[in-house]
Amino acid sequence: MRDGQGDAITLTDPFTRQALTSFADAGEALADEACLAAQRAQKIWMNDFSAAGRGVVMQDIAREIGQCIEPLARLEAIVAGKPVRDCRVEMAKVQEMFAYYAGWTDKIHGDVIPVPSGHLNYTRREPLGVVFQITPWNAPAFTAGWQIAPAIATGNGVVIKPSEFTPVTTVALAMLAEKAGLPAGLVNVLCGLGQTAGQAAIAHDAVRKVIFVGSPMIGRLVAIAAAQALKPAVLELGGKSANIVFNDASLTHACLGAQAAIFSGAGQSCVAGSRLLVQQGVHDEMLDLLRTGMNRITLGDPLDEATEVGP
Repeated sequence: MRDGQGDAITLTDPFTRQALTSFADAGEALADEACLAAQRAQKIWMNDFSAAGRGVVMQDIAREIGQCIEPLARLEAIVAGKPVRDCRVEMAKVQEMFAYYAGWTDKIHGDVIPVPSGHLNYTRREPLGVVFQITPWNAPAFTAGWQIAPAIATGNGVVIKPSEFTPVTTVALAMLAEKAGLPAGLVNVLCGLGQTAGQAAIAHDAVRKVIFVGSPMIGRLVAIAAAQALKPAVLELGGKSANIVFNDASLTHACLGAQAAIFSGAGQSCVAGSRLLVQQGVHDEMLDLLRTGMNRITLGDPLDEATEVGP
């Protein structure tokens, strides 16, 4: 753990609007330190651990997360404002991610390619090195899990920058990973701003690839910065996922599905069902069902078990 060098950032409870805590922006110096630490740890991860051994550590990480699902879920609910019952589901999925990718560590093979000369011609897959990942505020632990698990399963080091609004559960996951046996520094969490710590990490020589989940506006800036550094970038910038209801559909099921698709996470999701296309024959009936259902949704404190939609 290192203290940042930049301006103070205050975390606010989105339900009570009260300040929770504050921390200093990681800044450029800490970004440099994190990238170099991940680079060193990545060599240990690949050289001192067998492929099967890396899988064992990842299974241990999954077990550590499984033992902490309730406190992780409550922490996520407080900081991100998501209903705690939804957070439990997401934390269980994070556990599954590490368990799933643990099974891939010793199954990443190259190929032997037949050639007419009779020479031995083969390929082998090797990790890139250090991957820099930027995750959003709306599902911080969930996106951290799906970013970190495949990266370390394939032998890479990780520097991850969660949103400055919701960094807490990502830090907790990294701490649990080290407790389970992951080499110190293999997963480093940068708590700070994109224009300072984020930009410095993208430009760092140790970083070989950039992953971003967020808005199109910031995605453009990330893509430009990665291109200037000649690094591949993967951008997940959201979408407008459509629900389609035809005349022969079960409208009760369709209504429940449509509501879950748009109101989960208060609709703040890149896969939210933000379009609903309904065939004319059942249009009015579907709208009536949706109106009735919406009026029954419970809004409130994310830590209240009855809450279905938080702030």
